[in-house]
Formats: sequence, C-alpha cells, structure tokens
Amino acid sequence: GGSIFNAISGSTQRELLVVGKPSTFMMDYLANRFGILKSQICMVGDRLDTDILFGQNGGCKTLLVLS
Repeated sequence: GGSIFNAISGSTQRELLVVGKPSTFMMDYLANRFGILKSQICMVGDRLDTDILFGQNGGCKTLLVLS
C-alpha cells in the first residue's frame, strides 16, 4: 500500500483489503460473477507493473500493447 493506504489503516486500526490492480480480488469476482474460468480471460494492458502483473497473478492470459 501507499501513504494514503497506510494512513487509513493506521488511523482506523483495521486491516485494509486492496481490490485494485494487481490484486486478484477483482479478477476472482469477475470470473465468479460471469461463470467463466480465469484461463478464458485475456488481460490487455500497456503497463507491465499493473495490467500484465494483474493478469498473471489472476491466472489469465495477457497481452501487452505499446501505447
């Protein structure tokens, strides 16, 4: 987490859950919601550190575009 994440976590004395990329929470939700296998999903993105890592962590195919 970043500085805002740490500030919220510290001030609330709660453990926060990251749901954005590259966390797999969102990918798991989408696969379950639409009844598809993660191996059937292809994550397309232009950033290795967020988009492609998100797909790889989630068990999906990935496609890097240079934009």
